[in-house]
Amino acid sequence: EVELTHGRYLGFLESREQAVRKEAFLTLHGTYHRYRNTLAAALNAGVKSNIFQARARRYPSALTASLDDDNIKTEVYENLIRGVHEALPAFHQYFKEKQEMLHLEEMHPYDLYVSPVANFGGKIDYEEAKKVVKSGLKPLGEEYGTLLDQAFAEGWIDVYE
Repeated sequence: EVELTHGRYLGFLESREQAVRKEAFLTLHGTYHRYRNTLAAALNAGVKSNIFQARARRYPSALTASLDDDNIKTEVYENLIRGVHEALPAFHQYFKEKQEMLHLEEMHPYDLYVSPVANFGGKIDYEEAKKVVKSGLKPLGEEYGTLLDQAFAEGWIDVYE
C-alpha cells in the first residue's frame, strides 16, 4: 500500500485502474469535504476583503483592483474568459472521445488525467529526467541551465514525491 500525498496524487489519477483513481480522488477530496465550512468561510472572508480594499481604493470593482496590480486591463481578462467559453465545445468533445476510448459508461473527475492510450509514455529514472529537462531548457539560454543546476544541487525538487 502506498501513502496518498499531494506529490503522489497525480500518479494515482493516471492509473489505468478506475478503482485506484476513484479511491485516490475520494480520499483527498473527502478531507477537503470535512473542512468545507472552514474553507468556505475563508473564501468568503477573502472575497469580502477584496471588495473592501477595492472600494477603499476607489476602484469600480474588486476585479479591476486585482488586475491593476499587474497593470492588466479588464478587457484582457474578459477576452480570456470569452476564449475559454468559445473553446469549451472542443474540450467537451475531447472528453466524450476519451470516455469512449477508455470504455467508460460515465466520465468522472478522477478520469480526467488517465491517458486514453494504454502504455503511453513510461517511467524514466531521476537522473535521466534531469538530463531531459536540462536539454529541453538549453534553447532558453545559459541562465536557465544555471538556475536548474542550482535547483538540483540545493534540493528544490522532491525526488521521491
